Amino acid sequence: MELHEYQAKSLLTRFGVPSPPYILLEVESDIENAISKFGVQPLLVKAQVHGMVGGERGGVIAVGRPKELSEAINKLLGSKIVTSESGPDGFTASKVLVMSAPAIVRQFQLKISLTSKGDIGITVCQEGGKLFTEHPFEGLIRSFQENRLAAALGIRGANALHFKKVLEGALRAFLYLDALLIEIDPLVVTENGIFQAQDVRMVIDDYALFRQPEILHMKDISQVGPRTRIPPYVCLEMGGQIGCLSNGVGLCLATADLIRLFDGTPGKVVNIGSELSEDRLVEGLRMLQKEQYRVLFVNLFTGIVDGEHIAQVLKQEMTDVPMVVRLEGTHATGGRLLLQGLDPQCVATGSLDEAAACAVRLAGEERGSVES
Repeated sequence: MELHEYQAKSLLTRFGVPSPPYILLEVESDIENAISKFGVQPLLVKAQVHGMVGGERGGVIAVGRPKELSEAINKLLGSKIVTSESGPDGFTASKVLVMSAPAIVRQFQLKISLTSKGDIGITVCQEGGKLFTEHPFEGLIRSFQENRLAAALGIRGANALHFKKVLEGALRAFLYLDALLIEIDPLVVTENGIFQAQDVRMVIDDYALFRQPEILHMKDISQVGPRTRIPPYVCLEMGGQIGCLSNGVGLCLATADLIRLFDGTPGKVVNIGSELSEDRLVEGLRMLQKEQYRVLFVNLFTGIVDGEHIAQVLKQEMTDVPMVVRLEGTHATGGRLLLQGLDPQCVATGSLDEAAACAVRLAGEERGSVES
């Protein structure tokens, strides 16, 4: 889940990573407040859309006078911005960020992300310069690693102390918020030697959102573009009589493992992607229904998607093939109650073990069972 820049900056500030002063505007009536707060100084007006890098495609306007500020805000609010995530139609900028443009002495790039080996990598460089990377041990970056990075970048004295605080704060935010990526580009040094996060990008792990209720409600569904659509695909094919469907590779693998644990054999295991949607769910179910399995096992974690709506979709797509549904997430209880009313056509539960055991039993694959 990607956050807007203003959301990422707000979260980072709590961990001691400062950013230039800014305000968020959504409607034209707020323009007067922006002008009165900043007065006459260089400012940046930035459209808040996902996937925008820096000032690409007209999403950032630099201004120096109140009249220019008003014009820039009016130009960006409600405009369509084409980004790497939006597709050709672009995203609508329903919010703009008005930010002070500090006098910059130096600027760097800071990136914290998961590496291909599953550990954390902290990469920094001076703009256009050589990259330097350190790997924190057990979530902590050691003092000698901070010193090594600061020395490699030529950051000394009081500036080095400020740089270390930013590193430590960004790493704490990465771990505490279950982030997959925190990118500050540029991380600027002002005339008074303060490090500030001028441009920020943050991506949170979808599978950890149940631990982040505040961030869960930050999702902007208007920023979901065509590039995010993952069509259903067969994750596994094991030749059994239980057709399986889940959202996300991890849940697919867990579904197959549980069926084997209860002495069953999965057939196709279809992954409809972590971003659960009605279209993907219907498409995935119909892929399985063509195979004439004895039972379908649908294992879904809906997250913030309405579980009652998902249950309605499942109800509409049911055939005479028994379906076992394990449903968890928002309004999952109501969704399960709806499906339980369809018994014996459908079995609905919130328990993985119960669902897997039931699927194996209905498929006639229990140990010692005899096929009719």
